[in-house]
Amino acid sequence: MPMEDEEPTLNAATRMRWLDVPAGAKVSSVEWCDDLLLLGANRSRILVVDAPVGAAHLSSGVLEPCGALLCDRRELPVGEMLVPHSAHAASTLVRSVRANRDVHKGSILGVRGSQAFVWDLEGGGTPVREWAPHEEGDETAPLMFARWAPKSDSVVLTGSYDGCVMLIDTKSKNPRNGLSFATQKGYAATAAEFNPLLPFVTAVAQMDGSVALYDVRYTTFPVLTVPSLQGDIACLQWMRLNADMLLTGGSDGSVALWNIRSPPTYCVGRAQYAHSVADLVTTETYTEQRALGLCIGGELTLTGLRTEAMMLLGPTVGSEAGLSDDRAAALADPEEGLSTAEMREKEAMACGFLYTRRLKEAFSLLSECAMNRFALKDTDTALLLVGLIDVNHIPLVDYAALIESKVAEDGVASNMTLDDIRRAFDLQLSRATDKLCTTVPLDHIRALSKPQPADMQKLEALRLNVLLSRVLETQDTDKISVGVEKALELLSAHPESFELIDADIVCGIVALLLKRNFEEGEKFVRFLLSQLSKVRAAAISATLTRRILCTVQEPHVTGGDSSRTARRFMERFLRNIPAAQDAVLTQLTIQRLGIEHPKEVIATMTAYQSRCVEHKLPGMFNWLGFKPLLLFLHCLTAESKYVPFFWTCVQCIDAYGKFPGVRQFESVLFAVVDRINAAASQGRGRTGPSDRRRARLHTDSPPNGQRTEDSA
Repeated sequence: MPMEDEEPTLNAATRMRWLDVPAGAKVSSVEWCDDLLLLGANRSRILVVDAPVGAAHLSSGVLEPCGALLCDRRELPVGEMLVPHSAHAASTLVRSVRANRDVHKGSILGVRGSQAFVWDLEGGGTPVREWAPHEEGDETAPLMFARWAPKSDSVVLTGSYDGCVMLIDTKSKNPRNGLSFATQKGYAATAAEFNPLLPFVTAVAQMDGSVALYDVRYTTFPVLTVPSLQGDIACLQWMRLNADMLLTGGSDGSVALWNIRSPPTYCVGRAQYAHSVADLVTTETYTEQRALGLCIGGELTLTGLRTEAMMLLGPTVGSEAGLSDDRAAALADPEEGLSTAEMREKEAMACGFLYTRRLKEAFSLLSECAMNRFALKDTDTALLLVGLIDVNHIPLVDYAALIESKVAEDGVASNMTLDDIRRAFDLQLSRATDKLCTTVPLDHIRALSKPQPADMQKLEALRLNVLLSRVLETQDTDKISVGVEKALELLSAHPESFELIDADIVCGIVALLLKRNFEEGEKFVRFLLSQLSKVRAAAISATLTRRILCTVQEPHVTGGDSSRTARRFMERFLRNIPAAQDAVLTQLTIQRLGIEHPKEVIATMTAYQSRCVEHKLPGMFNWLGFKPLLLFLHCLTAESKYVPFFWTCVQCIDAYGKFPGVRQFESVLFAVVDRINAAASQGRGRTGPSDRRRARLHTDSPPNGQRTEDSA
């Protein structure tokens, strides 16, 4: 298909190159490996043709093999084959040729009769391994297919004419090196494919017209069985970009599209053709996905669903996760004209865009929908919408280790029931369908609409706002600490989110943490201030920084005073942001030290004041919060430093004399003075008669001729 085409078509079929197979050659399967075309043929051989992609533009001619892969060193004529009376008819046809694209493209897999073979293109024309997989069943039952397990160089999935399906580790030295699937015995297993997005899921088609889905980690029963009603299923394929979409081709000439999340029929589309469908292949480089089919009459078919129809199959955000429709309608702003039904319709459209991999439209609409939900305080639904942009990590399966462990556990009862396995499967399928996966080959899709950076930034910022909002609602110290840790991780990964962060929520978290868990609160504030200094948007950064600096110092000395004088005082403190940050960090330090460490508090304040004097700044007498100042005053009295205590009190009363907070300093000053007077009175009360008499004598007879009043 031409690279310039935006969607797959058969327009190029008129330019196809037809090659005549050599006389006597009967071809049953085709595989392309780099610039080599591999044809499974009769006489126990695979024809190797030098056919690069550019060769399709040449004129038609005769297919000329440049070599062959042989099942045996000596070709045995059919007439010399000894076949038991009860066995199936003998055949030298090589079926199901596959190259190991995930690990080593030169490893070629094929089957002939009841045997499977592996060739290495770099090692000659004879097999490097061969085995008969289904020795426990009918040894003469021919194999119908063989498939490499994803990301494995040794594990192979095979299916036979008598219905046996097995996973076998061809390199294992253990004679019990395979796992059997619980299939319908007596019905040939005609085709099987691993899910390209969920590598632990495989679909197996049988001649009774059914498709069974297996989680290879639990092969004792299928997790889902779909009755296709197509007669014999000749071939099947998974869609490359959607883990829940499956196509089957039948002997009745039909191609059916199945969505395994759409019970009870699961069928979401069907096309009928004149002849039986022999093979299917799905497109890999288009967001408009199609299945290219080949009928036994030589016709090419193209089957699929349009984007509009595919969008309707996408998962939606359930209403049970958020507000009820009545509640959402009550909170909706009538001026916006956005009803609950319209919100749900937009959310469904956003999920549909994501499902069809139209990422630009998906991220733009998701950010809008999530913002609407957040504005309605529906944080649950908002978080679900934001979470759709997360990439789902799909763990790879070590098939060799899986087979070894399952063989070792043979006979041991499993703790997993069928319901448990199906629930786990549904969960994995839902995650792989809702979100992008690490196994989605987005890099190979032509004309992929990538999301705008601004939309991604909005969604990450909204995630942070929702997370902090939910943490604030809990009022639980432990949950707040955990939530703050997650917020710090998000902020570290996406520092640009500061531009859209909700200042009210952040300041609420800061105030709550400083009140209930000062250590976590201080850590949060220090991180915020350090990150905000790196944000490029200076205006946004400065606004949020001012809000945080004011919140940390609450309660303020202005005591809620909204007069012009109070506003000027606050503006003067915030005029120099670096100096204000230094002041707030100093306040956090001395509050963390507390009255238990008076010397450290005094040293910290002395160092801070020295910096302020050096830079000609007003220092602590320009602070908004009075708690750190009161703590400093108490530490001075605890160390009996009364001279700096009285001087600091006088300066504070002078600086804050116009605000209600001045009473706090007056109270401390008067309390200390009263305590000193009380101590002095107690000292006078303890003096004896002789001391008082000597005091009177000294008063009556001043020494050196001084006046009496001077002595007094």
